[in-house]
Amino acid sequence: MADLTADAMQHPLVYTKGRRDEAVLEILHELKLNGISHRTEKAIESKVRRFEREFNSVLKWLEANRLSANEILTRWQKC
Repeated sequence: MADLTADAMQHPLVYTKGRRDEAVLEILHELKLNGISHRTEKAIESKVRRFEREFNSVLKWLEANRLSANEILTRWQKC
């Protein structure tokens, strides 16, 4: 995540490894509470990592087009 812009790092969806691990366990717990028990911790972590890569790709595109992630998120929230 070292290549993320400073304002993107402030976004609550950016996880450190520790926060990612917490998120994976929380997702696993919520799934089990809702009767979904066939998902493994490894599978959930894989999906979270994929989402992180996609998020990072979007941030790079925004940066390449001189757009601010915070600006886009603010505009989106107003819609």
